[in-house]
This record gives sequence, structure tokens and C-alpha cells, in this order.
Amino acid sequence: MEVLELFPTVVAKEINPKHTLIKKNIIEECLFLKNSNIKGGSNWIADTYNTCGTHDINDNKKFKILNDWVLDQIKKYMLTIGLANKKINSFQGWVNIYKKNNYQETHDHNGNDISVIYYVQTPKNSGNVRFYSPEPNGVKNCFDSTNPYTFKNYFIEPKEGQLLIFKSNLKHSVDQNKSNKARISLAYNVRLK
Repeated sequence: MEVLELFPTVVAKEINPKHTLIKKNIIEECLFLKNSNIKGGSNWIADTYNTCGTHDINDNKKFKILNDWVLDQIKKYMLTIGLANKKINSFQGWVNIYKKNNYQETHDHNGNDISVIYYVQTPKNSGNVRFYSPEPNGVKNCFDSTNPYTFKNYFIEPKEGQLLIFKSNLKHSVDQNKSNKARISLAYNVRLK
């Protein structure tokens, strides 16, 4: 039997081998931004601090080494999913800081093509990212947690230095931070031409 995997949901994962070398400086800059920059993302229900729309980390020299690595990973993702003929038109990034009990409601990054999450600081129980099936209704009574063909959602536990890349129309959320320490991540959006 031939099986066609139509409309696949492609999420790439990569660990930054230099994360431990840059972690301290990135955390310091994220906390500095939180204390000196107004909160962005005014259309969110959740109270998580972010710099979306108020500070683009691609314009911040302190993130340059990391931003360059992220951009390289995005280009590899583009090659992997057959977008080698496309060029990056815009590339924006921002900081997310989840204090205890913060979360992020279900959303997508509509209007963009590729989105990225990079985990800077991830205490245990600080909130998994949850991706939702593009066919939310699925087939009734067929869910099997070991069979990716039947997943309605899928979570990834955050790991420091881990990068996730996915198509921007993929709905996702972040579970509540149940730890006593801040969970810090960076997010990026890419538009192609």
C-alpha cells in the first residue's frame, strides 16, 4: 500500500552547541530589556512579558552571534522542506519572559512564513510548547498517543539551547510555568519572497 503524507506538519529541532558560552550574556540582556523596555504584544490575553513590536532583537548587537546561528538553521530548514528557491524578505525577533503561572494562549504567526522558538533558560516544569494538529477534528475515537498519524496535539519539553522551527500557520501554545524561576525564550518570524 502506498501512503501519501499530505499536508505534513514539519517541526525541526536543533541544539545550539555554543549555548553554554552565550547563555549568561543573553539572560542578562533579556532581563535588562524587561526592566528598560515596555511590554509588547498588546493583543495577548496572557500576561507574559515580551518585546514583540517594542524591541527587535535582530537590531541588538548583544544577540548577533545567536541571531546569525538561528538564521543559518532557518536556511537549513528551508532547504529541507523544499524552499531553496525562496529568499528571506524580513527577519524579526523578540524576547519572552514567563514568570511563575505565566502561559501563552493558542495562536499562530499568521502573516509570516516561518517561525522559531529558542530556549534560553528553562527550569523544570516551566511550560511545554504544545503544537496542534492542522486537522483538529481528526477521526473520532482513533487517538493513539504512540501514533503520530492520530495526534490532536503534541508537546515538546523545552531544553536550554534548543531551537524549534515550524511553519508560521501552525497553531501552538505554551503551558503554564509552574516553576519559581523565569522561563526565557526568544521568538523569531520570517517572511519569504
